[in-house]
Amino acid sequence: MPIYNAPLLNIDAKETRRYAGLMKAKNFDERMIESACQDAMLLASPKGSWLIYDYDCHTQTIKADPPFTITGTKIGQHLAGCDKVVMLAATVGETIEDTVSQRFADGSYTDSVLLDAAATAAVEQIADSMEKTIKQKTETKIAGKTMGTFYNITVVGEYPGGPEQLQHDSEKVLSAIVNDISTFDKKSVLSKFNQTHSTEPMEISHNLADIIITCLRVGHDLGGAMDITVGPLVNAWGFGPKKNGNKFPTDEEIAAAKANVGLDKIHVEIGYEKSFIRKDNPNVYVDLSTVGEGFGADKIAEMLDARGITDYMVSIAGAIRTRGSNSRGKDWVIAIEDPANDQNVGQNMTTTVCTKGQAISTAGSYRNYRIGPDGKRESHIINPVTGRPVDNNTVSVTVIGPSALWTDALDTGMVVMGYENALKYANERNIAIYAIAQGKNGFEVHSSRAMEQYLNCK
Repeated sequence: MPIYNAPLLNIDAKETRRYAGLMKAKNFDERMIESACQDAMLLASPKGSWLIYDYDCHTQTIKADPPFTITGTKIGQHLAGCDKVVMLAATVGETIEDTVSQRFADGSYTDSVLLDAAATAAVEQIADSMEKTIKQKTETKIAGKTMGTFYNITVVGEYPGGPEQLQHDSEKVLSAIVNDISTFDKKSVLSKFNQTHSTEPMEISHNLADIIITCLRVGHDLGGAMDITVGPLVNAWGFGPKKNGNKFPTDEEIAAAKANVGLDKIHVEIGYEKSFIRKDNPNVYVDLSTVGEGFGADKIAEMLDARGITDYMVSIAGAIRTRGSNSRGKDWVIAIEDPANDQNVGQNMTTTVCTKGQAISTAGSYRNYRIGPDGKRESHIINPVTGRPVDNNTVSVTVIGPSALWTDALDTGMVVMGYENALKYANERNIAIYAIAQGKNGFEVHSSRAMEQYLNCK
């Protein structure tokens, strides 16, 4: 049974006046009412408790042990359509009651009545505070590692089986994805595809086929700014599984890697029972590291939806999927990192956005980088067209949309495009984006028209 024992910070003088029957009294000394409220706060020992029961509104039966039926017509009307009821008890303790009785016995009738009224107002306030506490739903939270990064999942309310079951269910989903798309695990389906030099179709899971097809569509739509075959270039620059220390690729090595890059070099076929992928070029290498986190967030969300969970937030690195409300009944609020000091990433935030049940992801060129021979930063985001790390003033792009896979694919491509082209693209297609760029006088923010509805959260 939950126990409530928060202190009384004040007692409503107006409510005290009402309980004392003085609402129409025009010349009553307010100081006496204030004195009674102060006395009540000093004497009170506020406590409360509650129990939540299932409720059958058709029979007006509270399913306690033993169950009992509500006979009152008005309260039955108030509870019409409810499936649960809260049985609540609140008290200010015996000391106030004893003091009220003692003052009455001493002939201090007015003081006695006012103190009793203040005590009643206090009980009402305690009950109101308890109601707010009850409305603040519990949360089931878990965290873990996947895809070389961290995930966090928050479910509002109780998850069936508790956090241990949520962890188990989530790990199962994520493990299946890693087995499909990992480029670090040589036994994954994608690694086997990358290792083979055959141009014959290779069977893949429907999940893997869905990811690749979505990425191909986004990549073509962005004019090649997002390209999942960029893997040879990623490896050449030392950001993939084939790390090369401090060695930087020559122009010849970049050109050789580019020869194996292109969205037109892979083809996916989805059948009713089986899906296949094939490469035109034997040296094609597919890298899904930019979108795997988003796809993972989507699949966790699907799992939660299937279990009837209506309020949650799933975060895998920079990819986030939300639904419903947080434990306070408010929209999920996500902070966008301030890149001003990349030595203290996460400590400063540029702004917050309300997701409104959408997915959100951010790609940035400021966190993962190397210092080149000329002292210049070389971002981990590679431009598939130039074959080199992005070299524009766009620092990060945040995208909000219906799926984390889609937003994860778009944000990386938009960093490559640069914020000016990204904004034009987004405004033409009613896409919500928030871009941070390096200007002459520091960082600048730019948002599409569709992003406005998600800003200025309350």
